Amino acid sequence: MTKRRVVKRSEVCFSSPFFLMTTGLKQSSNVAIASLPIDSDRGTILVQDALIDTGGSKNLASRHLLKDIRLAESYGNEPIRMVTVNGLSPDYNHQGELHTTDENGIPLVILCYVQEQPIMGHDTFILLSNNTIVDCDIDINYHARTSKEIGTAPLKRLVQAPYHHMDSSTTNQDGSNGNRSNKQIPFDLTQLTMYSAFDEKARHLQHTGKRLKRKARRNHQVNPTHLAESWLSSEWDPAFMSEIALQGLLDRTNSDENDEDAMDMTVINGIRMSKYDIRALKV
Repeated sequence: MTKRRVVKRSEVCFSSPFFLMTTGLKQSSNVAIASLPIDSDRGTILVQDALIDTGGSKNLASRHLLKDIRLAESYGNEPIRMVTVNGLSPDYNHQGELHTTDENGIPLVILCYVQEQPIMGHDTFILLSNNTIVDCDIDINYHARTSKEIGTAPLKRLVQAPYHHMDSSTTNQDGSNGNRSNKQIPFDLTQLTMYSAFDEKARHLQHTGKRLKRKARRNHQVNPTHLAESWLSSEWDPAFMSEIALQGLLDRTNSDENDEDAMDMTVINGIRMSKYDIRALKV
């Protein structure tokens, strides 16, 4: 009985800046770039046009820029294939470490797949993926703007801490993973409850033009007859007045001086009613 050989399929990755380079066309300023000083076996090499890609790509770098090159599987990764203008590339089977620094001289060690051959005349090539942008806290907005308006600029980050690609799988002495702290921010349930209640009322008011009804209390029995007759049964929240405010409204309400027996009564639109009736109050 012969054993069937299982062939692993390489992950297919796409990068628009990489794809454009394989066409041989000159790239426009809408591609974010940065200048990186690379500590290689040949000495320090300054790469002026390292590509920063927010798409679903992988890190790539020319072989002579990398150190400790090994099979990707030894780093716990699988081979990949890049989409080019001529179809899929050959497998990228090896990875190595890119040793560089940011604008403040803080060291970075980034794991990259090895670019074996030059790309359309580019002997020195670096492509940084979206995962690296996040892990290294690269200021992508800054580089997008400088690439458009000025040109290349030293790598700017939002933190001032060293980065190593192995940090994500190791735990530091302070209990944090890599450069990021795993300290949980205390969750305030009261704020969430207040926001949810406010959001519910705001949405109801926006769609209906009326305020949301108040929910009846569980242990509070409401007389249906009284509720139907009361003006508080409307969808508007009730508003209560002090005795002073109520008396002020009554004083401004005209009364029939000839009817001494009905000093608390008035006539509104031909209807005789109490001055304390809500319809008789004038603001």
